[in-house]
Amino acid sequence: MSSLRARRPDLPAALPGRAPRQRARRPPGGGEQGTLSAFVVLFTITVVLLAGLVVDGGMAISKRERAADIAEQAARRVADDIDEEELRQGNVVVRAGACAKAGELAAAMDEGTVTGCSVNGNEVTVRVQISYAPALLGLIMRGSFVANASATARPAAGITGEGT
Repeated sequence: MSSLRARRPDLPAALPGRAPRQRARRPPGGGEQGTLSAFVVLFTITVVLLAGLVVDGGMAISKRERAADIAEQAARRVADDIDEEELRQGNVVVRAGACAKAGELAAAMDEGTVTGCSVNGNEVTVRVQISYAPALLGLIMRGSFVANASATARPAAGITGEGT
């Protein structure tokens, strides 16, 4: 018997044409079995995704810096390949075909690919690309990421300073 009916016995047990209402019974423990399990699963997925962003974000920064290092070294190497005959006449000119040295350097470092090399007067610009697979986010995503960098160098002739 409900507590309201116990206090007021003059109330009918149910409205005419309706069955009496019964209270829903809760299982022991308040009916929240499995709630903690769902929370733990969601929390674990969130932590793994955040760890993936931290680890793979750090790797992306590292690979971009590495691509910049290779591009700088390759640009210096190409800019260092100057025409000696022109230098004796006082002109600093990068040799034709010097861009092949950039590819040789990238191949020797066994990392990255030279995607472009241009000589504009005395300025040499080298572009490098490094492809890498993400560590943790690679479990979710397929494919590789790409880091690009470019660097410019120019030859400097002189003993105590440029041109002197």
